[in-house]
Amino acid sequence: MVFIQRVIFQGVKLFLLSREFPENRTNGAWWNGNWYATGLGWHVLTQPIRESIVKVVEMSLFTVDFLIGHLILIVLSPILFIPCADRWHTSMLMWIKSSKSLRSPVFPTSIRKKRHRKARRNALLFFSLIILFAILIVIPILVDKIDVLDISHFLPRQSYGLIQPNHQDNNDTGDNAPQTVLRSKPDAPEIVSYQF
Repeated sequence: MVFIQRVIFQGVKLFLLSREFPENRTNGAWWNGNWYATGLGWHVLTQPIRESIVKVVEMSLFTVDFLIGHLILIVLSPILFIPCADRWHTSMLMWIKSSKSLRSPVFPTSIRKKRHRKARRNALLFFSLIILFAILIVIPILVDKIDVLDISHFLPRQSYGLIQPNHQDNNDTGDNAPQTVLRSKPDAPEIVSYQF
């Protein structure tokens, strides 16, 4: 899905966007709202639309990259529980022989305590984010399966019909079609020819 979105964005950028003006004037005008003083001339009429398209594409790409990056981070997090994984990783990255030992620097006690505090705080943040992402994925699935909460009781009567009901058999095709729907190809009408 992400790659289809990227292809669509590339098509939009290729076919709908003109070249960007030098000196980043349109981007600055977008953020401060002062289009008149940019010196773009008649391009002031089209550049806000162009910048709007650019910003939508950039924000969408950022969102996708953010989600993919966090997904990779979460998938790779079990490696944290393998003992000495950080040393293996460093030796692979630095091409250091296994005979050479990797030693961490010796810090005074106060700095070591600060580093441990930072590590504990970041670990707490990291694992709480993993739990939050797991909750965001699991809770909707559980609510759909268990069907504990029926939201329609909490909505005003005027909004009835706006929410798609769950777990209903609304198949009205094939044999389940109403009698008013044709189930087969109708017979061809007789062609009457008139002679003049």
